[in-house]
Amino acid sequence: MSINVPKTIKASSVTPGYSASNATACFVNAIKSASKGDTVVIDYKAGTDGIWNIEGRHPKWFDGKKGADRVADNLTLIFENGVTLKAIDRTFDHSSGLDMLFRLENVSGWKIYGYGAKFEMNNAVLPPGEARNSIALYDCTDILIEGLQVNGSGGDGLYIGTRTPSGFSENIIVKNMNFINHRRQGTTVTSVNNLLFENVKFNCTWGRPPSSGLDIEPNYITQRLTGIKFKNVEFGHNGYTGILFALTKMDKTSIPIDVEFDGIYIRDNWQEQGTLNPKYKKAAVVMGIGGGGKNALQGSVRFSNVLIKNEKFDGLYTLKHHDAYKLVFENLVIENVGKARAADAQHAIHTSRYRYDAPTPAVGNIAFNGLLIREERNIPFWQMEGNATDGWSIDNLIVANALVVTPYAQHNGIYNTTNARQGFGTSLNYKKVTTMPQNILNVKSNASKIVRGSQGFFTVTRTAEEIAYPLPVEYAISGTAENMDDYDLLHGYIIIPTNKRSVSIAVKTRVKVDKDETLTITLLNTSNYSLGNSVEQIINIISN
Repeated sequence: MSINVPKTIKASSVTPGYSASNATACFVNAIKSASKGDTVVIDYKAGTDGIWNIEGRHPKWFDGKKGADRVADNLTLIFENGVTLKAIDRTFDHSSGLDMLFRLENVSGWKIYGYGAKFEMNNAVLPPGEARNSIALYDCTDILIEGLQVNGSGGDGLYIGTRTPSGFSENIIVKNMNFINHRRQGTTVTSVNNLLFENVKFNCTWGRPPSSGLDIEPNYITQRLTGIKFKNVEFGHNGYTGILFALTKMDKTSIPIDVEFDGIYIRDNWQEQGTLNPKYKKAAVVMGIGGGGKNALQGSVRFSNVLIKNEKFDGLYTLKHHDAYKLVFENLVIENVGKARAADAQHAIHTSRYRYDAPTPAVGNIAFNGLLIREERNIPFWQMEGNATDGWSIDNLIVANALVVTPYAQHNGIYNTTNARQGFGTSLNYKKVTTMPQNILNVKSNASKIVRGSQGFFTVTRTAEEIAYPLPVEYAISGTAENMDDYDLLHGYIIIPTNKRSVSIAVKTRVKVDKDETLTITLLNTSNYSLGNSVEQIINIISN
């Protein structure tokens, strides 16, 4: 019996060898030559700036089941620090638009690491369209992608889904990644079970609507969105919305959805300068629905510790009724939204009905626990919208521990365009004040030094009489240690939860051969709080 001993393959040494002008064959053959359990190192070539130029006409995907492109399961790919996997632009011109930079299908057990490495395309010169993705996973299982910066695709930075009506990818982890300047989406999710995005940025999606940081959009009623989690993720400076749920292909017969967000920063979206497509709702977060009436999609979507800031239009827009999936927000902060219009047109929250034909379904099945809204305009912070012709109601809509801060004492809090009646299970409780309650912040580290591979903490504490609302905290990051390279990505913001006096910023360091370095956290002064005596702390990261 032969036993396969895992080996490490240096990609540049594989026939026909590395070529600076076109490394396609070398790259593809290195991966196809690997056996189960092997490691393939895409190595940095001195004198070439680490660039691996790849054709669009190379095998369009690596397939784990069939064909000449079949590859082994359980591979580890390491893109060395300084390596760039770069599209040869003129070769990404197939009429199907499916010539992607890195595509996996039916692959299982791959681990892909790329700290200090990039995937790069130039969507300014790619042909029109929306499908030339940087990375695509179709019907893949047990995949880890970590540490890469992914730039400039002609479609999505990352596409996760299936090629069949009822298929799905499963057990996908994406960590410490930066997706920037993609034409259609930062990422699209169509069908998946168990997906984790952790410590990720989706910024500057431009050029082809929806132009969102995230688009959750199944293509068939039989697909699934289950076990999905986003943790410590930023959506900013995108052409259209930050987060879009486009669920029109699903209904009550679909598998109930299960999606969670925790530690989310949404800012400065709707940057598109041209004519906006009117079919897309203008908000930082848009929650759509699948199915109508009593045929609505079931399940739940939960948001915790979310900051929506500096948005042109609505902060949150929901297009669902009380028979649809449960929507929960805990510790939600919305400030400085509706910048595009000072008039009564854009709101911090906009809850609308799914359709306008009679009989009108009730809006609802939404809960807010811990809500802070800063509204500098003399307009309602919330618009509730329905059909005035047949009457409508608000059912199962809960608001608790909510604070609205506005300088206008006469401010009308909730604007109901059609005088809806308050239905069953509804409780809209909020406090309105003209100035932000006093909070004094201090920060302290749990240790002056930590060893690489271990974890430290900065704890931010507020001194305040009233704490029944979430408080956003902003901080600067400095020091010799590199964000996302030496430690897991930090975004520069965190939320002290409702009825809590403190919150910890976790510093998870990576094991690597390097010199001793420092990480400094400095609290930034904002209109939400004042600074105390301890505003800056340092942790020394010590090599083994």
